Amino acid sequence: MGNAKRPCTSINTDSEIDQTPILTQTQLEQISCNVVQLLTPIIETTIKTLFQQIQQQLNINLPQSEPQQQKTSRWGCPPNLMPPKIKQAAMTIEQLQQPVFDENLKELYKKKSFYAVIERFPELENEEEDLKNIERNVQIVINNKNFKEAKNFEIKRHGIKKQNNYHRIIKVKFSTPAAAHSFINQYRTIHKPTLGGHSPFARRDLTPPELQLQNYLKQQVKEINTKHGNGTASYPFLCETWLTDNTSNESLLTSNSYDFIRVDRLKKRGGGVGVVYKKEIKIINIPTLSISEYNHELLTFDIYSEFKRIRFHLIYRPPNTKLVDDKKFWGLIKKKYKNDLSNIILGDLNFPKINWQEFTLPKDNQNLYFYNTINKLNLNQIIKEPTMYNTSHTLDLIFQNKQLIEKYKIIDDLVLSDHKSIVFEVVFPVEKVNSKEKRKVLLFKKGKYKIINWYLAQYDWYNIFKDKNPSEMAEILNSIITQAIQKFIPFKKFSEKTPMKYPKEIREIIKQKADAWKKLKLREISKDNYKCLEIKCKLQIEKHKNNYLSKKIGSGHIGEIHKLMKRNRFKYAGIPILNESEENDPIVLDIDKANKFRNIFEEIVSGSKNNIQASFEAKDGYQEEIIFEPYIIEKLLKKLPNKLSHSPENINQYFLKKCATPLALPLSILYENTFKTGIVPELWKIAHILPIFKKKGSVNDPKNYRPIALTSPTCRVFERIIANNILEHLNKHKLIAEEQFGFLPKSSCTLQILSSMQDWYNSLDRKIGTDVIYFDFEKAFDKVDHQILIRKLQEIKIDSLTIRWIGNFLSNRSHIVKIGDHFSEPFLPKTGVPQGTVLGPLLFLIYINDLPKHIPKNIKVKLYADDFKLYSEIKTEKDCIELQGAINNAYRWAKNNRLEFSISKVKVLKIYNKIKYNYEINGDKIEEVNNIRDLGIYIDNKLKFDQHVARITKSSFIRLNNILRILPKTLPIDTYVKAFKTYVRPIMEYSTESFSPKLEYLNKQLERPQRSFTRKVLRYKYKYQKISYNERLKRCKLPPTNIRRIRTDLMTTFKIIKGFYKINPEQIFSKPNRNNPRLHRYQIFKKQAKNNHFFSHRIIDRWNKLPKNEIEKINTIPQFKKFLDKILITEDNNL
Repeated sequence: MGNAKRPCTSINTDSEIDQTPILTQTQLEQISCNVVQLLTPIIETTIKTLFQQIQQQLNINLPQSEPQQQKTSRWGCPPNLMPPKIKQAAMTIEQLQQPVFDENLKELYKKKSFYAVIERFPELENEEEDLKNIERNVQIVINNKNFKEAKNFEIKRHGIKKQNNYHRIIKVKFSTPAAAHSFINQYRTIHKPTLGGHSPFARRDLTPPELQLQNYLKQQVKEINTKHGNGTASYPFLCETWLTDNTSNESLLTSNSYDFIRVDRLKKRGGGVGVVYKKEIKIINIPTLSISEYNHELLTFDIYSEFKRIRFHLIYRPPNTKLVDDKKFWGLIKKKYKNDLSNIILGDLNFPKINWQEFTLPKDNQNLYFYNTINKLNLNQIIKEPTMYNTSHTLDLIFQNKQLIEKYKIIDDLVLSDHKSIVFEVVFPVEKVNSKEKRKVLLFKKGKYKIINWYLAQYDWYNIFKDKNPSEMAEILNSIITQAIQKFIPFKKFSEKTPMKYPKEIREIIKQKADAWKKLKLREISKDNYKCLEIKCKLQIEKHKNNYLSKKIGSGHIGEIHKLMKRNRFKYAGIPILNESEENDPIVLDIDKANKFRNIFEEIVSGSKNNIQASFEAKDGYQEEIIFEPYIIEKLLKKLPNKLSHSPENINQYFLKKCATPLALPLSILYENTFKTGIVPELWKIAHILPIFKKKGSVNDPKNYRPIALTSPTCRVFERIIANNILEHLNKHKLIAEEQFGFLPKSSCTLQILSSMQDWYNSLDRKIGTDVIYFDFEKAFDKVDHQILIRKLQEIKIDSLTIRWIGNFLSNRSHIVKIGDHFSEPFLPKTGVPQGTVLGPLLFLIYINDLPKHIPKNIKVKLYADDFKLYSEIKTEKDCIELQGAINNAYRWAKNNRLEFSISKVKVLKIYNKIKYNYEINGDKIEEVNNIRDLGIYIDNKLKFDQHVARITKSSFIRLNNILRILPKTLPIDTYVKAFKTYVRPIMEYSTESFSPKLEYLNKQLERPQRSFTRKVLRYKYKYQKISYNERLKRCKLPPTNIRRIRTDLMTTFKIIKGFYKINPEQIFSKPNRNNPRLHRYQIFKKQAKNNHFFSHRIIDRWNKLPKNEIEKINTIPQFKKFLDKILITEDNNL
């Protein structure tokens, strides 16, 4: 902080000077305390424009760097706050003699420590229901950890209820401060904050000055996200952030392109450091080196380029720091400091007496200690000029141990700050060949396909392929297709994607604003004039952003909305820096990452080598002959998706689809030859492996990724023919286990869940509980043993030619990990079926198909690919022992088939079962859980589904708020509705047949996202008019969510009864008396049941009310959908 001018008193030099002090020491202390407290709101006000000025500071053009070097970023270190003017805090002696304000604050703080505040919790229109909803939410948090001291609490909404979408804060009063503190911590654990700060967030009750400061910081950091869209690679280092744990990063950032790391002051207010950076920057925070101790804040992190690693240390040191704290802090730095790294130490260090231009300093112990410490660390300080206004003090310093910063500028355009801003440039050396290289992108959708089809039709394929083996045929075909692509597919060269840049007129306004600030400093213009220009600048930026988004999705096409949402929600910056542990060096280069993943994936599939090159002379089964006629190939090619994804052949499915007619003949010849000879083209055995994050654990740990194979699209078409033939054979002879619901026609996740729950509810009707054992295979697809798979194919009578081709397809494959434009060394998988191929999932189903045969018949088995569960009715302990035997059988089967269970992930769910029994697997106790995720549905042991409803409601609100945050308010309502249907409704409606709630409060909870959406969207058009929910639904052309659930129930019933699902209808529904002439043949009989709200009971009355003629006449799903939509939208429908 700068020093304010002291008030002067005129002195008569002719008279004797009176040595009596004007004020006593006690009065001076009181004055100091009062002034500090009174200036606090003013200090907080001065922060309000701090981030607004960072834009001008960061857009300064620096001199160009030397050749063969590339600028990666500019970094600015904003200074502290400007001291308020004394006249704004003038007080009389009589006022100062009043009780000090600090004591009042302490009392207020003590009072507020009994409260927890919940922000952004959705508010229901009915106040009584709203309070009940809040109480349930609070009770869930308390019950989760069983806080005995938090059992008694009071709840109240604060503030005036408004018509717009403003959710008033909730204050929860507890009996002790400890209970409030425990509740806040647990609430944050359960309700994770989300991007943009739209999820509920708990904090302590803040005092008015604290609340004013926190609200300001949220607004200003959000403004940084907008202003950073100018295309500059600028990243602010922030000193004195004044943030606390009551402000989450997610509430500060509105763009997924940026992230924020920080260190807050822990023991008292003020201080703190942080940096806002783009996610494309390769950065790793070092938590073990980031501290808030010894009256200092230190943030340490590493930034990587392709060839360099730089460690930054951002420090804030208050002016009143004592020597003992300096010694402790720099002693810690010296222990952790690595001189072999490139280091930059920067921040507001507050050593005003050191003259860095002449290298002179006072000879006091504190300054000498700091100066000597810097020299011992071999650091060079580059800032020589003063960094404070109207003084010669250089408080903001930048040290480096190597020549990293060559150019910097000191700028004086920060509003209400007594510090100037420093803009400096860090250069990272890169290879010259990559500095200006552009990426060539083929524009397949603009290809001249009429000419391409004519070009490919001119070839005499029979003559070209004469006396060639399949590998040679594939090479020739690929070469000809490549030539056609090079001749007739246009391309465009792109440099790396850059952010949206402001147009010239906005850049001029920003420049005018910067000039106006300089004039304001010199008092050449008024503050009102500057404010007008500032508002104009902000409005123009917002208008430009809205226009940009409106052009992208102005047509309202859902594809454009999808691209926009994906780009804004998931800012993909490639595979991040990989670092398994702090002991290992981080992996930065893409080529090194690729080889790291190669080693991990190779280890997974490095089982014992399988010798499956033997001749397959097994007796031919009764599998139908496979035909490769050109018309069949053409039909399959035309059904391909419009995908432009990469492949080892550099051919995509979109091209094959557009050229289906001329390519049908050469592919037919190739397919016939590869099948009859059993020779698989070498091009078809190459797979490019993409590491895909599992969404569990750290993104920096390479073990948290799974491999997905990109294979030849021409091979995928051949695989589809083989797979269809095998499936036809399996279905015709009923060879697939009825318990399997995965990767099969007429099957789905919902059908598997309904089948399981039907058994559980049937048991509950007889007052019998059920124990469910959930298994988890470890790397199941990658552990498939090829020899065992071949034997199982022979057992189910697959013909010898198909088996031989599959054996060669799985043998001697070459897998290469691809990251960016870099490839790893190839590796040969010895086990597994490639994920990403067409045949892979089907082969896995055949591999696991005999598992149910090893389970006793009284134990139920359900499979969805590798998701596997066992369950049984439990009446006595004997039933538990039988279920334990089934667990042992499943473990033995897995061991015999060279698969492994992840023991720690095997769980038991006891549904209304009070019989205690400890299940084991391989000697380890199976953990009992109260709820578990089963194919996307959270099932609890009481089958209430309240936790599942809470989860999907929360997820729906997250996506809803993302839509409203990303899309401009000027778009038509229909566009918002399309986005809502695409991104929000699928979460709300996934498998509602299995959990559709009976309780009214859960139904209202499921309706909340849609209520909120219609209210917010219509507010944009109709401002603050109060519109009823039913009217909002009409204007948005949306049905209530309960009507949608009824529609889904009826659709599923139609599919089961009409045979569109493989399950026998009698497993779900009961047949009526066929002799009754009033009933149609699809009528369902309703039997007595205690749990009458499950799907098989609740849907009967509605189904039986449907018109008899329509049900018997409609035989297709689209027709039935159209019929349902027609009757459900009528106001007089009785469903």
